[in-house]
Amino acid sequence: GGIVTGDLARVRALKIASNGDLWISRDGLGIFLSTNRGISWEPRNVGLQTQGVYELLLHGDKMFAGTVRGVHVSTNNGASWTRASNDPIADSVTALLIAPNGNLLAGTYNAGVIYSTDEGATWRARSTGLSEAFIQTMLKTSIGAIFIGTREGIYRSTNSGEEWNAISRMGATSEVRGLYETSSGTIYAGTQGIARSTDNGMSWQKQIMPPFVNYPLIPIVFEHSGGDPFFGSLGAGVGKILADNGNRWRRLDFPSSNVTAIAALNFTREYMSTADGIYTTSRFRRRAGWSVDTMNIPGNPRVNQFAEYVASTPWKLMAATNDGFYRQERNGWVKAFADVEPSTRATAVALDRVSDITYVGTDRGMLFSLSTGDSWIRSQGPSSEITAVVVSGWGAHPVFAAARGAGLWRSDDYGWNFSRLAGGLPSSDVLSLAFSPRGVLYAATDGSGLYSSADSGATWSHLAGLADKRVTAVAVNSFGVMFAGTDNGVYRSVDGGASFARVNTEHNGVVYSLSASAD
Repeated sequence: GGIVTGDLARVRALKIASNGDLWISRDGLGIFLSTNRGISWEPRNVGLQTQGVYELLLHGDKMFAGTVRGVHVSTNNGASWTRASNDPIADSVTALLIAPNGNLLAGTYNAGVIYSTDEGATWRARSTGLSEAFIQTMLKTSIGAIFIGTREGIYRSTNSGEEWNAISRMGATSEVRGLYETSSGTIYAGTQGIARSTDNGMSWQKQIMPPFVNYPLIPIVFEHSGGDPFFGSLGAGVGKILADNGNRWRRLDFPSSNVTAIAALNFTREYMSTADGIYTTSRFRRRAGWSVDTMNIPGNPRVNQFAEYVASTPWKLMAATNDGFYRQERNGWVKAFADVEPSTRATAVALDRVSDITYVGTDRGMLFSLSTGDSWIRSQGPSSEITAVVVSGWGAHPVFAAARGAGLWRSDDYGWNFSRLAGGLPSSDVLSLAFSPRGVLYAATDGSGLYSSADSGATWSHLAGLADKRVTAVAVNSFGVMFAGTDNGVYRSVDGGASFARVNTEHNGVVYSLSASAD
């Protein structure tokens, strides 16, 4: 037994080969193999054009990987990979299976279901009956039916994907992130809680769950366990007890009231930066209280933002500070701003977890690094202070930067050039940015409330629930629950911003920083 933790904790796909080997795809780190039941892991990424791997499929002597850059195939047990096709329709593949008729079926991010009769060399659309283009998960049952999970619920095909029918009698009709069939033919769906069907999807029953577990869940399947599947939330591990998403708040026994930045690291530790230095606590021993981090940043500069670094390197956190950019290594914090003009303040930081590009906003515009700070490249774009930076998890991973007094900017070439977004936002001061799991971009403004964009910033909608407020921070957790920090506390929305409710009535001060963890 055991649970995979640390750098291998966020597993996108888990497959068990016929010889017992374990294969996983790790969020932003590619593919790993274990030949000793998970005791140790080795990367298998040679030839992959990206390490953003959503799905794995083991089929005979071949392996297929669905990635953000199409389907890759391996014929040598993952020792090397080749992209099967450059067809744009097969970009960003989220799910894979072999249909009963032998075709390779793929679910995609924005093209519905596609199929191939030549092991991925060519593709055609197979989305008749589908009204949703984003496929989250796919399942082939023991009797040959195919189920797909989407943001609108479940679809089923009984003819190898040629036609799809929405299952309208399902007990939970919202977003479906995972599907699993047991040896007895029972189908489980990870959705708003867990739904179960014993009649091939004709009817669904909502499973009784603790009242706080009411968010999209993902079945984590151990095929040789002999029982029902385990369920866990994305990134939170198997058997994870979920918190209540802000229904209850309590004042932490924290030694400082001046908190400038917060971070939750690998679901194991929490960090807070204050005027007195960085404090840390174990997320599993919060009652033990907070203690000063034994390896504080030299000189104790103000930390404006933390970011978690997920690659397999010695450091775990990055920090944008008034003394520049720092990264956390085994022996402490190291400044990695050597080729940047002295006295430059780092005001915001974000990481593209697929390309491993680090983006830093400064008081003089945008920088990006391909080496986590060993060297920096100045972006063409805004020259004023950057107040927020965020990387989209969708498509080609555009980067968004908010510039003080100069509005919102976007880069579609990995940070080389930024262009100002023209329409929709009445305020030129955006204080915070965040993406939801569904790809909706939220912008917190100075005095005009909160805005949302479903088209990567082309158009914006005003969220009326916080219309007249100064929103200083916004964060969205992996379940889509949104938190907004304002001049008088924190507000929460569970419906994408249609409505907000005050959640921390104990605190009436200005909220400058929010961090939404998976739990």
